[in-house]
Amino acid sequence: MTLPDVDVDLGGPVDAVIGRLVLGHVPDPVTALRRLSRLVRPGGLIVFQDFDNFPLRVEPHIPLTGAVLQAIAAALTVNGSSLGTGVRLHGLFRRAGLAVPGLSATAPMGGAEHDTVLPLVAQTYRALSQAALPGNADAGDRVATIGDIDTLLNRMRTEAAETDAVVVMPTAVTAWSTLPLLEDPTT
Repeated sequence: MTLPDVDVDLGGPVDAVIGRLVLGHVPDPVTALRRLSRLVRPGGLIVFQDFDNFPLRVEPHIPLTGAVLQAIAAALTVNGSSLGTGVRLHGLFRRAGLAVPGLSATAPMGGAEHDTVLPLVAQTYRALSQAALPGNADAGDRVATIGDIDTLLNRMRTEAAETDAVVVMPTAVTAWSTLPLLEDPTT
């Protein structure tokens, strides 16, 4: 993915630029932030959220769910995308010349009895298995180990229930920075 020049006429500066799950897919996120910040009025806001996928794990380790999470991580790095953009947002903002950003992070977690986490893992794997896993050498052996996608959720739930395992999903990191106000040259 290349970053186009941001020379669009918006009729004036905007109050905010907000991006979600963008910077991890851009070859030069610092340049992207610099260009996008030029669209924002003084005192306006730059906000980006990206995942830190490094904590993607299951504790204690269980083979099937572990293989699914590893396959997801492998698929997320196709085309040079980064697993750790979220944790790098602070540095990216600073290198782009933005003020020290505010930061927050959240990571959904849950075991077999939770109704969102394991279904999200299974659905993410299903989507990636159709798009990013075919031909991916890093994921090939795991795909064979994982087996039938239609029974995956139930098999993961059984495995997690037998071990009281908890899945830690990607951490969503949000960074925000306010552009400085222009100083009045007459004061």
